[in-house]
Amino acid sequence: MRGMKNKHPFQSKKGIVIMPKFSQHARMRSAQRNVSHTEVEYIIAHGKLFRQAGARIYFLYKRDIPKWDLAVDRWRRLAGTAVILTKDGRKVLTLWRNQRHGSKHIRCKPKYSMPWKDDFDV
Repeated sequence: MRGMKNKHPFQSKKGIVIMPKFSQHARMRSAQRNVSHTEVEYIIAHGKLFRQAGARIYFLYKRDIPKWDLAVDRWRRLAGTAVILTKDGRKVLTLWRNQRHGSKHIRCKPKYSMPWKDDFDV
C-alpha cells in the first residue's frame, strides 16, 4: 500500500521490525539508568526524532506519551529520556535522562559532525 507510513521506525516493507543493537556503552548506561530494551523500543516508537551531530536522537517528551499510557508508571517515568543512535540507526550509542532540560542538550549540539582540529593543516 503506497503512501502508508510505517507503524514502527524500524519496520521494513514486509512488516519485520529490526531493532538496533546496543553498544557496550549503551548497555552500561541503560543498566545505570534502569531502562530496559523494551523501554528503549518505546522511546524510539513514541519519541521525537532529532538529527543532530551525525546521529539520530529520539527524545520522549511527556506530551508524546499516549493518554492511555500516562496512567502506567513504567511509561510515564520515561518522559525526559533520550536515546542516541548512529546515523543509520543500526546501533544505540548511549542514552540519558533529564526531565527538566534534556532537550536543551540536543538543541545545543551542532547540526553536522564537525571535523577535529587535527584535520586542519595549520
